[in-house]
Amino acid sequence: GMQPTARAEQIASGVSEALQSLTGSLGDFGPFVPSASSQTFVFAATDFTAFALLPPLVAALECDAPHIRVRVIYSTHRESLDDLASGRVQFALGFSDENDNQESGLESLDCLADDYVVAIRKGHPRIKKKLSLAQYLAERHVVVTPWNAEGSVVDGTLLKSGLVRDVAVQLP
Repeated sequence: GMQPTARAEQIASGVSEALQSLTGSLGDFGPFVPSASSQTFVFAATDFTAFALLPPLVAALECDAPHIRVRVIYSTHRESLDDLASGRVQFALGFSDENDNQESGLESLDCLADDYVVAIRKGHPRIKKKLSLAQYLAERHVVVTPWNAEGSVVDGTLLKSGLVRDVAVQLP
């Protein structure tokens, strides 16, 4: 059998919680028994989220629900909320900001938390071991927006403090 990784162990409780929350929504069909179910669940995800979360998710499911099938569709953040609301998908994998749940009426589960990091090229002429906010803002940035949105969580946070960074390249 498969051995769950440390990351799988980390998200296993979130997966179990999510599976339990499905029990309520599948009430018409009798109790949901993860270990006996061979149901197919559709997940909306970005390619990065699928890359980062699917291996530990599948490992956790193999332990708790070995006959469940997972189908992943790639989708933007906005599309995934619409797909959830309409029932086209049962789960959306990704990050959420504080406003998502209030406006959509959807339930979210925090499976894991991660830190944001700044990657700087080796031998950078101005930035050494420490990085101040002033130094950070003085540089040009490559920004990754996982949901292909206009701005990123970082830009939104900076904007709340009246700050803007210089974005040279934006990638999905």
